[in-house]
Amino acid sequence: MDRIADITAALGKFILPGQLTEIRALKVQGKEAVRATWDGDHLDHAAREALKWEEQGASGVYFIPNPLLPSSYGHFATDVDVLARHWLLIDVDSIRPAKTGATDRERLAAWEVVQSVEATLAVVGYRRWVVGDSGNGYHVLVHFDPPLLNDAAAKNLCREVLHGLKSLCGNEKATVDTSTYNAARIVKLYGTLARKGTETAERPHRYSRLIPS
Repeated sequence: MDRIADITAALGKFILPGQLTEIRALKVQGKEAVRATWDGDHLDHAAREALKWEEQGASGVYFIPNPLLPSSYGHFATDVDVLARHWLLIDVDSIRPAKTGATDRERLAAWEVVQSVEATLAVVGYRRWVVGDSGNGYHVLVHFDPPLLNDAAAKNLCREVLHGLKSLCGNEKATVDTSTYNAARIVKLYGTLARKGTETAERPHRYSRLIPS
């Protein structure tokens, strides 16, 4: 398995040539977070950096799918560094104790909510999205075409979509995270390892991945 190629290909689903993204790793060698900015023409270099941080024990490696302004170089990107909104992360996770990985049964509960989310998106007119396995839960990343402006109206729309999906699709076993509406939201870098909580046989650390449509 060529993990560099796999991570590069996953990034290429979101980051266009010339587009800037931030790769961010959490809990690396005593640091809360580390980061680097890469463009869409050098995603293989970004993948190598991500694997380096993973090998150094990062709890997770992430990227920002929405395009960043050149001013984002040199610091952790925030919402003001985002050029436009191309993507909205819908993060579906099981309801379980905080800071623990998911069991297979908990992941199944999250997957059932994802299926409901996809059906709801289709009914209300959304047509393009990508599904990812975060390692402990699942993601649905809605693609805006044309992109939304990075403004208050788009922020409110994204917030309303998440709250609506939580109400319509969530249940007592799994739910939709309503906090992922911000423009500079980080997303699990697919192909990297999710180290959440103490690894056990029932709650193993798993690799994230994109799920073929």
